[in-house]
Amino acid sequence: MSTQIKVEFNLIGENFSPENFTKQLGINPTLTYVKGEKVHNRKNLYRKECCWEYSTENEESLDVSLQFNKIVKIVQPKINVIKLLVKENDLKAKLCIIINIGDITPAIYLEQEHIEFLHKMNATLDIDCYVNEK
Repeated sequence: MSTQIKVEFNLIGENFSPENFTKQLGINPTLTYVKGEKVHNRKNLYRKECCWEYSTENEESLDVSLQFNKIVKIVQPKINVIKLLVKENDLKAKLCIIINIGDITPAIYLEQEHIEFLHKMNATLDIDCYVNEK
């Protein structure tokens, strides 16, 4: 089985309108939800926060930086608008790297520009690795 990598950029908060963010950013998110919304396919489970997310697809890859660069390319031009929205709405920015490890372990490193991007966004980094057993 091949290794799959997905990178997500999330804006998370207690109470905001993901639709308004989409209009202000001019970026179509891959996922949005609001606090109190029922979680799809989960009985009696409801969202505890609002979220606006832009992500890559799960892609066959051995290098996290390829997917990270796709996020930076879309989000970087809107960094000032995002920083303002984060401040005005008391949001948290988070970047998640999800790796489903197949036959070969991928390279997991951050280039200087990735670290600078996270710093400018005051974003946290979450790396989840899952091993697919044969």
